[in-house]
Amino acid sequence: MVTGTEQVVGLSLIILTYHTAWMALLPFIDSWQVFPKHFLPRAYAVAIPEVAGLLPLLFVGVFIT
Repeated sequence: MVTGTEQVVGLSLIILTYHTAWMALLPFIDSWQVFPKHFLPRAYAVAIPEVAGLLPLLFVGVFIT
């Protein structure tokens, strides 16, 4: 039986693998191939982690004030 913690760790590893492939492998692959079509535009590669980091800080700041 898979516990909730194991599911969260598994999802985190999937997201980390996806983001690593997105940032590290995609620049070396031609855009006409099938592989790059599975990824969002590169502008999101910076925006998504930035928003994911700023939202908790915003929440804590609002909670403290």
